[in-house]
Amino acid sequence: MVKDGKNAGLVIAAEKSSAITTVQVDTSAGEVKAVYKFVPLLNKYIEIINTVVIDKNTITLPTQANATYVAAADKLATSNVISEGWAKVDNSWYMVDKTGNPLTGWQKDSTGWVYLSLTNAAMQTGWKQDGAKWYLLNNNGYMATGWVKTGDKWYYLNSDGAMASNTTLDGYIIGSDGALV
Repeated sequence: MVKDGKNAGLVIAAEKSSAITTVQVDTSAGEVKAVYKFVPLLNKYIEIINTVVIDKNTITLPTQANATYVAAADKLATSNVISEGWAKVDNSWYMVDKTGNPLTGWQKDSTGWVYLSLTNAAMQTGWKQDGAKWYLLNNNGYMATGWVKTGDKWYYLNSDGAMASNTTLDGYIIGSDGALV
């Protein structure tokens, strides 16, 4: 909502996500040009584009329970805004959906598979145990496959990324720790 020439937040409490909400807007300080949703985990905003209808005195949009939305007379500074896809915030990478929700767990994009922390949604690197299986996430976050060298040891990661162990591949013996014997 625009008030006294400044952007002011509006908390919309919906009974469930994706409820359609219509809000009256005070346009005395200017016409609303954009609507943003605040993403608390990242301390950033994402512009709501395709699902918002801005009329002269109302805004209609799908809402999430207890989310904060900002109707703005001017676009917010790009340093405060993220977009759908990858976002780097405070030296960590996050993958967000079109409504700004950070994704968690295993996610696949056009490059490959990544793992995003279940607790803080940040992209993970290094060895990751998932159940009884081990995976190696490269420095760029993407899951490794094939032969890889870590330190002074070689490992084989199957096509699904799971580390091979207790087996023989192409005549090479792989031990219980997954390292080439």
